[in-house]
This record gives sequence, structure tokens and C-alpha cells, in this order.
Amino acid sequence: MGRRLRRPALAFTILEVLIALTASLLLMLGLARAYKLLGDKITEQQSELDLSSKLRDIALRLRDELLRATCEMTPPAKDAAAEGYLVYHEGPFTDSTTILGSVPHPTPRTVTYFPDSRFGDIDDFLAFTSQAKDGAPFVGFIPRGVLDAKRFANGQMTGIEITNYTNIQATQLVPFYSDVAEIAYWLSPQWERNGDGSLLYENQTADGSGAFSLYPVYRDRNDDLLPDRLRLHRRVLLIRPDLNMTQAEMNSANGATAPTPTPLMWNVPTVPFLRRNGSGALEVVPISDTTGSNRSIFPDAGFVAAPGLWLNGSNAGAQNTAAPHWLAGVGRIQQVMDLSISRVTDYWSPPVTGTVTPPPTFGMPTALLKANSLAQLSRPENRFAHVRIPHQLISGSQGSSMPQIALCPPHPYLSARSSTPPVLVDPSDPLMNAGSTPTTFPSQADHVVGTPPGGTPYLNEFGRFTMTTFLRPEFNLADRVSDFGAGGTSVALVNRGGSDVIADDVVGFDVQVFDPAAPRFIWVGGDGVPGAAGDDDGDGVIDNETELGWPGTDDEVVTVNDPRIDEALVNNGNKTQGDWYATPTTPFFVVDQGDFVDVGYPRLAGGPMRGLAQFDESGTLLTTPNLGLFCSGFSGLLPSGVATVNYGTTPTPLASQFQSSWEQSGRMIVSSSGGLSTVSSFYQPVYDTWTDTYTKDVFDQEGSYYGSFAGNPFAFEVGGYSSGVPGYTERRVAQNNSGTVSSVPRPVSIRRWSSFDGAISNEGEFVDQNAGSEQTPNNLSTVPIGLTPPIRDPLRAIKISIRVNDVDADTIRQQTVIQDF
Repeated sequence: MGRRLRRPALAFTILEVLIALTASLLLMLGLARAYKLLGDKITEQQSELDLSSKLRDIALRLRDELLRATCEMTPPAKDAAAEGYLVYHEGPFTDSTTILGSVPHPTPRTVTYFPDSRFGDIDDFLAFTSQAKDGAPFVGFIPRGVLDAKRFANGQMTGIEITNYTNIQATQLVPFYSDVAEIAYWLSPQWERNGDGSLLYENQTADGSGAFSLYPVYRDRNDDLLPDRLRLHRRVLLIRPDLNMTQAEMNSANGATAPTPTPLMWNVPTVPFLRRNGSGALEVVPISDTTGSNRSIFPDAGFVAAPGLWLNGSNAGAQNTAAPHWLAGVGRIQQVMDLSISRVTDYWSPPVTGTVTPPPTFGMPTALLKANSLAQLSRPENRFAHVRIPHQLISGSQGSSMPQIALCPPHPYLSARSSTPPVLVDPSDPLMNAGSTPTTFPSQADHVVGTPPGGTPYLNEFGRFTMTTFLRPEFNLADRVSDFGAGGTSVALVNRGGSDVIADDVVGFDVQVFDPAAPRFIWVGGDGVPGAAGDDDGDGVIDNETELGWPGTDDEVVTVNDPRIDEALVNNGNKTQGDWYATPTTPFFVVDQGDFVDVGYPRLAGGPMRGLAQFDESGTLLTTPNLGLFCSGFSGLLPSGVATVNYGTTPTPLASQFQSSWEQSGRMIVSSSGGLSTVSSFYQPVYDTWTDTYTKDVFDQEGSYYGSFAGNPFAFEVGGYSSGVPGYTERRVAQNNSGTVSSVPRPVSIRRWSSFDGAISNEGEFVDQNAGSEQTPNNLSTVPIGLTPPIRDPLRAIKISIRVNDVDADTIRQQTVIQDF
């Protein structure tokens, strides 16, 4: 028999199939991974391109507008030249704030991860006037009734137009144009809103004193005390003073008979509005009458009280709220018009000669609005988002504050890191790890001064009234506008929300100015010697200053923007968490001067110095090894040991270490409650081109009033420095934790806008007075107090950095604009 041949297998075994399947799956997974990496790379590249394109457009626009700025950057601006203005406000946040605040300082507990550090400087404000390109004017929207009021008065409307004219037509927003405009840039959080679209405030119910705190609330879903989302806003307000009309001109246009004698305020230019009255006739009326009840400018003819009264004598609580008419009223009316407007200051009422009731109106803002000119915009009170605080909130006298920017309360992020332990929601936060954790950002003001008008909502450890951070949300364009800020309940439809937003998911908008005196240091490093040990450069001298920064050494460059600059202040980089001034000392050497800085950087609560360069409680002059190196107009510090203002001889003469120009500008507000010997204070560090008109107008911006401060010993209790070894001690707990109060009377600078007549009418009213001294009027004086720009130095250059976060692509890009002047 022959052998039978075995037939070959016609199929795979189970093992072979499994091996093949596994190999195929691995191949597919590899391909999927490759495609994912490729897709992620494409997404990343696309995100970078999108961010770069977006930032480039913003940067080019900003650079072009700054290049066409109308004002000379040499304060004060000249009224006769109609220059306009530039103002930059520096908030307490800096690029170092979230780096320092993410972990306890100075020794991080987590050295590899700073969860908040994507946020940079988020609370700066920049505004200026600019000239449009030839043939490309600025364009904005305005209610048709404003433009038609001028046409009606000039006889330019046809009979058919007059017959068919309705109030609905008057509220329609139509375009208008101008070759000059004021332009503002600012970063704003996503604000919480009620169900009807109006802003949500943390307390919409009056307190025991009849006041509303009405602090706006930004969205913070992850409870890290930082906004979940920030947007960059750009507002363009057209300068058109030709749109103004006087009441007399309106009366003539309406064919009415003028009263005899004609009231003085009938010659006050104000913004007009054309409407059909209850009798069916067309009439031109002021955009706001003396009661603030003209609400027909809103598209749905809603009942929003805008612009609102400056003061409401019938409701004492109305002046004491955090967001009343005086603070946000003009912002509400600018929701429906892109016109540069401001409150008219009362110059027609007679000045007062003493304390009167009700409060006098001379020199005070009113509910009347005017369209600004370039010359008028050189005065800070006329600018976008600038307000004056009523006297009830800052003193028992009559008048108001000098102009301030309408800002929000301090960041909870800073407040939480000023206590020991910090008040944070998440108990696992590194800042909560130890009960002895030192404070990161010491408090900047006395927060136990007492109960202010309106109750406790005003008290905050970073400054009374707390106008220090984000611009009030009432100035952002919105879909719904309410008068909740004045205690009302009305909401009007606007539908302009987001029209002023030019970038979303912004995590940094940092404005800085060039300070030619800003020091640049090199630290000698942990080895304590310049360069490396020995003769590095071969000049025969061992370890001298010429060897600083030698390659391969541990020397380190430190600028005023560096988180270590507080160590340069005391000239010792050898500190530890337990020992601020550890030995041996490792010094810093100045190698250069000139840098871009945040205005007032030694005193910024969230800055690299953490606000430590504040005020002296003991009455001694502030001294540290390197303090004098940081003194300049832009820093706001006086040279070490220099006192321009003394407060008597017993005990040791006391002095303010602010630059006198800062105090004289009115940007600092100091107040006492009930004659207490403590004060609560705040200031807004700004670079402002200012104006030369305050010493020439009919008003008293020096702040005189009849009476004496002798019974009110204002005392600085806003510490930062005290005696220590060697002459300096870092504050590691919140200021005034003990509640103790200095008993030394310290008169301070008071710059108010009073209801009395001005320096020209009362020439020589102040005897030997200057900023920082008690200002008790004396009619025999030949030396009136002057008001000066906060910083007198010319602005050589400005730097703006914008940082955008693409959340989906997990990408951050930054663009910087530098403009020389």
C-alpha cells in the first residue's frame, strides 16, 4: 500500500487568529495615536495662529490709536491747547500676584505647580483721546432723537418727517461720526446676572441704615477667588460738543416764551433730545432734567432712572450706597449712546459761606449732561468712568472728592491671603496647611475704623470705599440695564451686550510706564560673592563688583517686577520662611537704571513688594538699606530721610513719605469716622496728563471749609514699616491685627472739592499750607495750595501686554505693545 499524503490545513488556528488580531489592534491603536498626535498638533497650531492673529489685530489697533493720541505726555495738559488726555490706573494686581499667591511665600510648598499663575495683571485701566485717520472717522451709535433735536431746532426737518415722527423712532440707535474720540481699554470679569438679565449684586436689600452695599458679583464657579472668565473691553466715545444745546435754545425751538428773568442755568449747554410730548407736539428737552426722570431715551421707553441725580436730599440712604446714581448713572445712559458725555458742574448757584442744610450745589455735579470737547476732557471729572464721591461718604463737611475712577471693591483673592490662616473655601489649599502660615499680602488700610455712613459694607481691610480694582460693570455694554444701583427695580432692554468686547478668555492686561530711575539689580547668589570665588576677570582684585554676572556663577538679575524685589529692598537675599533677615547677608548691587514699571509699585497690595512700602505708624522716617533707590515720581516714594511735611516737634516730627504731588492731586482720600483718631484711606495710583485749569477756575478744589481740624487728629494707622533689625521688619500678619491705635495726631492731606468759591475768588486763603498739613483756612494767606498732576514727569514710553488663553486648546499667547512718545 502506498503512503497516504496528509492534506495541508485550510484554516488558521485559534492562536494564530488571536496573534493576528492583537497585531492588528496594536497597529490600529498606533495609527489612532498617530492621528491624535497629528490632530492635536494641528489644533495647537491652529489655536496659535488664531490667537496670534487676534492679538496682532488688537496690538496694531492699540498701537495706531496711541500713536494718534491728541495730548502731549507732559503733565499738566494745557486747556488752551485743547489737548485731551491720557490716564492709566494701576490696580493692586500685578504679573507677580498669582505666582506669590498660589503658594505660601517665601517658601513654596509645591515648587513645581502654580495653579493660578496663568493670570497676570488683570485690573489695569487705560483711556486716552485719539485722532482718527484721514477719511476714516470714528463711528458710533446714538439715539436718533439726539441728532433730530439739532435738525428740528435748525429747521432742517421736513413737514412729513415732523408729522410722522414718533417716540419709538426717537429711541432708534443710528450711526454718527467724529474725527476725535476718547478710547478706553479695560479687563472685566463675567458678571453674575439675575434672571431678567440685570446685574446681580451681593446685597440687594437695604441694611439697617437704609443703604445698599450693591457690590457686583463676578462668576467664580471653582471657588478659587479669581474670575472664571475675563474679557477685554474697548469703548470708543465720540467727541461731538456741537450736539449741545442750551435750555434757552431748546425753548426757542419749541416756540415757547422764555421766563423773565431768564434762569442762569438756561444758558448751560447740555445734550438735547427730540420727543413727542403728552399733547402730541414735538419738543426738544434736555437728555436729563433736574429730577432725572427723563427715561424716554431707552429703546423700549423703560423706567430706568438714568443718568440719575448727583444727590437725593429726600433719601439720606441714597448717598450712602455703593452703587448709587453718582457712581453709575452716567454709565447707564452711555449704554444707548457712544457719545463722550459728563455731568455738568453747577457754576450758576451762589457759593456758600458756611455749613448749610440742605447741602449746597455750587461746584457739585448735577443730573444735567453735556457732550464733551477735547479741552473739557483734559479735566478728569469729565472723562469716561470718572466720578466724584459725595461728601457724606468722605467727611462731615460739604463738597465732594476730587475725581476718581468708578472701580470695584478689592479682589477677594488678596483679602483671603491677608489673614492667618487665609480664608479659603478649599481646606486642601496649600495656604491652609499650617495655622502659622504667614500672610502673603498684608492689609493696606485700617479696617476697624468704625461704622461708616450706610453701615459695614464699606469696611474692607484693603481700603474704605474699596474703589481699587475692576471697572464697575455698569460701564460695560449690556443687554439689560437696570437702576438697582440707585435702589430701584426697573429694567430696560438695550441689547448691546458684548459690543465693546474685543477679546475673550483674556488672562492678562498689563499696562506699565517707563521709569528712567527704576533700579536693576544683580544678586550675588547663595555663595555671597560677586561672580565666583576668586579673581574671575583677571584684574587682580578678588570678588569685586566687576565680576557680577560672570558666566557659570549663581548671580541673579532682579528687576522691580521680579518676585524677589522685596529682598532687594532690604539688601539681603538670604531670607528663609522662619527668618526674614537671615545671616550672613547676601547683597544686591545696582547695575543699571530704567525699566517699565507699574505706577506706585512699592505700595501695590498684590505687587512683588506685597504693599510693604506703606506708611509708618511710629512717626519715624522709613529707612531700609536700599529704600532710596526706589524713589521716583513713578514709584511715589520720597527719598529716604526726606520729609517735605512735618507735623510739629513733640514728639519727633512726623512726615508723609508720599511724593507731595501725589497728595496734592486729590487721588488720595483720607477719612475719619466720628472724630476717631484713626483713618481709613485709599488712593488710586495713576499716571494722568491732568489739567492746568484747577488753579484758574471759579471752584475750590483745594478743600477749604470753615472750621478747624483741631478736634479731629487724623492718624496714620496704615502700617507696613516699623522698627526692626536692621531697621526693617516684614509684616507677616494683617495690619492692625491687635486693634491698637496710634495716639499721635497726624494731620494728613485732604483734597476735596468744596462748595465754596475757588482760589481765584479767595486769593491767599491758606496760611503756609501744603500737601500733608492741616488745611485750616486763614484769609490772610498769600500762599494758596496748588493742585498738581500726581506724576509730573513726562511719559517717555508706555508698554501694554495682552495675554489670551485658548481653553480648548490649552494654549496661552501674549502680545506686547510699546509706544514711545
